Amino acid sequence: MKYLSVPIVCFCLCPVFVGAENVYVSTTGNDSHRGSLGSPFRTVGKAASSVGPGDTVYIRGGEYPIHQNILVSGTEGLPITFRAYSDEQVTFQGSYIPGDMGFDPMTSSDSFYVQGNWLVFKDLVIQNGENGLYVKSNASHNRFERLDMHDNYYSGLVMSQGASYNTIINSDAHDQYDARTYGQHSDGFVLANGVGEGNALIGCRSWGNADDGFDLWKAGNRVTLINSLAYRNGFDNWGIGSAFEGNGNGFKLGVHGPSDHEGHLLIHNKSWGNATRGFDHNDNEIAMTLFRNAAWNNGTTAFKVRDSEHRLIQNIAANPFSNYITSPVIQDNNSWNKARYNVNADILSFDDSLITSARAEDGSIRTDGFLELQEGGGFYDPDVTEMVPEWIGNFVVNNVVDGADFLAWQRGDSPVPMSVEDLVLWQTNFGSHTGSIPVAKGVPEPDAGILLLLGMLFSLIWIRRFHPLRGTC
Repeated sequence: MKYLSVPIVCFCLCPVFVGAENVYVSTTGNDSHRGSLGSPFRTVGKAASSVGPGDTVYIRGGEYPIHQNILVSGTEGLPITFRAYSDEQVTFQGSYIPGDMGFDPMTSSDSFYVQGNWLVFKDLVIQNGENGLYVKSNASHNRFERLDMHDNYYSGLVMSQGASYNTIINSDAHDQYDARTYGQHSDGFVLANGVGEGNALIGCRSWGNADDGFDLWKAGNRVTLINSLAYRNGFDNWGIGSAFEGNGNGFKLGVHGPSDHEGHLLIHNKSWGNATRGFDHNDNEIAMTLFRNAAWNNGTTAFKVRDSEHRLIQNIAANPFSNYITSPVIQDNNSWNKARYNVNADILSFDDSLITSARAEDGSIRTDGFLELQEGGGFYDPDVTEMVPEWIGNFVVNNVVDGADFLAWQRGDSPVPMSVEDLVLWQTNFGSHTGSIPVAKGVPEPDAGILLLLGMLFSLIWIRRFHPLRGTC
């Protein structure tokens, strides 16, 4: 059994913040209490107003109103954390019943709003709201981990209004449906209408949504998607019939925003079983890069990418498939560019039962080779001599992803310094040489002495410098 590569090094080497305090919230608490474990607050709002940089709000198991507005901020190196206590399930519950035509999203405030900076949210369920999680108003340097956002009216997660340098990792968004507009606007993850720089989604899954899996409509800045999955979106699961309007794209990547930003970057994502397209550029004219993604069994098209110098590099489209790709798109060593090559023969598994099941204990996605290529197959072309670029983990640009790149990451010499985004690229592609396709290669384990030294070094770096895409405890 294998797992999709998700960063773990920074999680186990997190330092303890000196002087940090813990505050507790419980459904049986009272806001007149002290906020301790034995005398908890009743509301998250009260807890938020009682904490400062470096503190943690532990939320006890139970159901809380979805309408929250988190305005408090941590600081660089001292984030404020909101997380479930121990292994207890914490649910933020809205009033929307999926399919209810009487729910008016124009008058509802049923969303979990985040407008602060340097925050961490972990192990929360957000359901039955207008939107699930809404990150806006320039909220930045936040981290959202192991969230489950489902059965909301519009979307599971929405990010807009200048939100920047946020990371969503190992989170799920599923089964959203906008009853009054018959599925036109219900996506899993939406980063749209003017997000800032530096936002990334890593190890996320989006399924069963009425419209699309991931939607980057007019994002306005680069969004990076790594090791994420979109499947079975755009189907009428609510019995609407002919009035149903869901599109059903796995990754919808447009329309573009201002022309002075970098294009979106998609690496090692998978899209299958969606009603229409696996990957759709959606009229985006800002050149994007799609690297080593996979599409299979989507309704109409695996990859619809056209009308600009987008780059498609070593992607696979499993048979049967149809692409809509036109000039001047740059195509480099994709499965369909290889004459008489049957990519299906190199794919380890078409069984998605494990990859769509419950996540592993650490939040990673479990997989046993689904839409992954076997080593030694016919896909690798030894005549390809393009240098492995830095954005796949080769930070020292020496044609191989190796230990030197990890040291460069530690020094802050990767494209997004000290970030989880860059660390997961290094881990995913460890051992890759020019033109090669990695298949879940193992990262070497350091001996105990080296591990201790790395932990001490990382702790010193953490104290001096906190970055939004870095792992947090």
